[in-house]
Amino acid sequence: MVDFCTLEKNIKYKSKINKILIIGKGVTIEKLISMDFSKYFVINLNDSHKFYKGDVVLINKLWGLNDINKIKKKTILILDKNIEYRKRHPNLYRVNFSKYKIHKNLNEKISKFFSSKNCFYDPLFLSSIKLSYLIAKSIKKKLEVDMIGFDFKFKSPLNYSAFSLVNNNNNFNFKNAKKEFEDQKKILQKISSLNNKFIKINHIGNLKFSKINILKFAEKNVMLNTHNNNNTEIVAEITTNHHGNFENLIKMVKLSKDDGADYVKIQKRDVINFYSPQELKNPYFSQFGKTFKDYRMGLELSMEEIDKFDKYCKRININWFCSVLDIKSFHDILNFKPTMIKIPSTVSGHSDLHKEVSKFYKKKIIVSTGFTNEKYQSYVLDMFKKNEKIYLLQCTSSYPARLEDCNIAVIKNYDFLSRNNKKIVPGFSSHDPGSLGCIMAIAAGAKLLEKHVKFKDVKWGHFDSVALNLGSNEFKNFVKQIRKSEILIGSEIKKISPNEYHKYTPSKL
Repeated sequence: MVDFCTLEKNIKYKSKINKILIIGKGVTIEKLISMDFSKYFVINLNDSHKFYKGDVVLINKLWGLNDINKIKKKTILILDKNIEYRKRHPNLYRVNFSKYKIHKNLNEKISKFFSSKNCFYDPLFLSSIKLSYLIAKSIKKKLEVDMIGFDFKFKSPLNYSAFSLVNNNNNFNFKNAKKEFEDQKKILQKISSLNNKFIKINHIGNLKFSKINILKFAEKNVMLNTHNNNNTEIVAEITTNHHGNFENLIKMVKLSKDDGADYVKIQKRDVINFYSPQELKNPYFSQFGKTFKDYRMGLELSMEEIDKFDKYCKRININWFCSVLDIKSFHDILNFKPTMIKIPSTVSGHSDLHKEVSKFYKKKIIVSTGFTNEKYQSYVLDMFKKNEKIYLLQCTSSYPARLEDCNIAVIKNYDFLSRNNKKIVPGFSSHDPGSLGCIMAIAAGAKLLEKHVKFKDVKWGHFDSVALNLGSNEFKNFVKQIRKSEILIGSEIKKISPNEYHKYTPSKL
């Protein structure tokens, strides 16, 4: 039997603890299943180690011992002397405890909580808080203690705990659950409000005294990623959806940055020479006039505006590049010393432009392959063979692109080519609605995704049907889905995950 107040001496905790995380069993932890908690010292309660394997496990229920032998080199604290446990474990401790009587002198007991020598097996979170306090005191450092999975809600046994955790507490009186949870919530609220010089308790959830809600906590923490970096570059393709309004453009850049884009992209074209005189004379309804020329001229950014745009992007630290649609526009953009330039599908037949770009520009080139076939692929790889990188983007030149026209499998071919030619980077220019096409694209090997974005709808604007709104959470949620997909896809190399274990271990034959 170990004295709880000296227990921290037996725990091999991390040398640089800055935060402690206590994990309960509430259903809200399901929203955090792929979060990175590696910077925390993690305390599990009962079987919450099945959600995330922490550094210490506190157990007060017999069923909490199920599968505990499968946790290697973790400290296991059994707080109930009545539990018989005969299986061997390298770091197993049984500690003295006392039950916290909720209804008797509550305020007085809470005021003496940290100074008392007791640990508590019911409610178990009290012992996890006390352990956090003892650890912080031993290293003489004030620590923040985040608590997740403490929802204090009960509707039925089915939603009492997270899906990955068991719910077979035979001693739990479900009829009295609501009252018991209310009492426990009051205890945690009062203890959290105490001014302690060693720990600050932060309840994560949707209660009145919660420090932060579960979704903001998820945003604040970083998703697990094999390389600790995002593998897929995400481009917020503004095109001309600023609608000729420079203030709108700047707002779109800021929102794209805030929502997680790696790049913003604009367009540049010499309107007078790009279109035929007849096209320019055609009637077109817009706020700029009555002809197509009025419309196109109204959308174009001046060189002065692009210069301001360039400086703003540098100031807020977001990359940008431009689709060039003619030779004059290409040389205009060269003045900004771009690290990337795009040849859009619109000009896939303009070989004079391609030759000019390949002659004067050797950095990264992005080519969309809409309205082309395999011959164009070979043509592009030969034309830009001296460039630093060639981004080949599968693209379907229709707005919106129907599912049967997206042909995501083409990206698998580009990915195959990239295995033998390191200059090739497979990608996807999305003209399909939503995020499904892009999610499948990264599964096929895409390393760059372009997604149209917008800020305001106008009846005369292009691409609004496929663009995601920056004024709401559409693009932000899209980025989140892509980042989750990267985690889900993982590595091509088959290996054992540290979170895997056999539920039942068969005897060896």
